[in-house]
Amino acid sequence: VRVHDTARRCTDLINRNRAWTASAMTAMVCRDLGSVPEPRLPAGLTVRPVRRVPEDPADGVPLTDAVAVAARAAPAGEASPDALTAYLRSLPGDPRLFAAVDQDGVVRGTSGSRTFGSHAYAFFVNTDPGWRRRGIGLAMTAAALRSSWRRGATRASLDASDSGAALYRRLRFTAVAQITQFSCPR
Repeated sequence: VRVHDTARRCTDLINRNRAWTASAMTAMVCRDLGSVPEPRLPAGLTVRPVRRVPEDPADGVPLTDAVAVAARAAPAGEASPDALTAYLRSLPGDPRLFAAVDQDGVVRGTSGSRTFGSHAYAFFVNTDPGWRRRGIGLAMTAAALRSSWRRGATRASLDASDSGAALYRRLRFTAVAQITQFSCPR
């Protein structure tokens, strides 16, 4: 659940239930996907599609491999790998997920995007903790955004953690609101 910080009553109501975990986030937008730079992955990594549903390319990276990176990258207590896998499989429409894989086929980073007409939403940006600070998150986010741009999107939005906001500014995103993201593990 995402709540804008100006909606104090909503935030207070959710905070009363101790099962929910709150994370501060920044809502960001890019008003011109055509202006997004195209950073390259580090040498030895390639972008491959993720096989989210049976209709996805058979040679794609298994979703469970991509989710494993997200689990390693997430703070303790976030959604379980099974819950994240189920969520990603349940997404309607045609979201695109991508993985940065090394020469051995090991996933080192992920990204995703959903396209809604002229608007895109970037999500599922994760980097294996041992591979951070090498430009993987930047390149993977750009790859997801370019995918949406090729499908007709002209602008995009995303939710950034404090550590991710600087990365997204390099991709021409600007902050538009502070939000609290609540999650409730099942």
